Formats: sequence, C-alpha cells, structure tokens
Amino acid sequence: MNINSKKEELIPVEFLFFDYETVIDFNTSSCMKSYSLSILRLTPFELDTLEKLDKQGRSTNNNFIERECALKSIENIRKQKCMTFLGFDCGKRFIDWFLENSKDKMFVFI
Repeated sequence: MNINSKKEELIPVEFLFFDYETVIDFNTSSCMKSYSLSILRLTPFELDTLEKLDKQGRSTNNNFIERECALKSIENIRKQKCMTFLGFDCGKRFIDWFLENSKDKMFVFI
C-alpha cells in the first residue's frame, strides 16, 4: 500500500517450484553440497492449466489420445517454464536471479 496515495497496488504473483540436487562433500564434515537447482516458474493460470492437464494425463476415463495430448502439453510447459542452475555456485546464481526478477512481482515458493 502506498501510504501517500492510500491506494493499494496489485502485485503479480508467480509460483516457484524448486529442487536442489546435492552430493556429499567429505572435505567439509560430510555436509551436502548443492550442484544443481531447478525451478518451475508458473503464473496462477499456468498452475491451474498444469493441474488440469495432469488430471487428464492420469485419468483412466480418457482415451489414449487424450492422455497423450495432455502429457505432451505438460512436457511443453516444462520446456518453456523450467530453468536449471548448474554448478556448485547454483544457490548464489539463483539468489541473483531471484533478486533481479522479484522487483515487480511476488514469488510463492513451493
């Protein structure tokens, strides 16, 4: 809310699904060290679409062609909306990306 104008601003919301891949670093007390971070970035509409496609792809009531079409659509969403940060600096690079991309929107982590 902007205090001067007493007008609430609507901020776009996006959902971030994330997954770390790690290895054991025996040199630092067997701590887990991340080497890859993948995110799936979706708007609320895209998340609803993905949920519907997932149900269609798993439904035994749909015929083979409908299920395959839904699964292909899911694969297209993944190709367009997934990002992977590779390397032992993946966490830092993700934070840099996050700071740059969260200036004009709110992210919900899942």
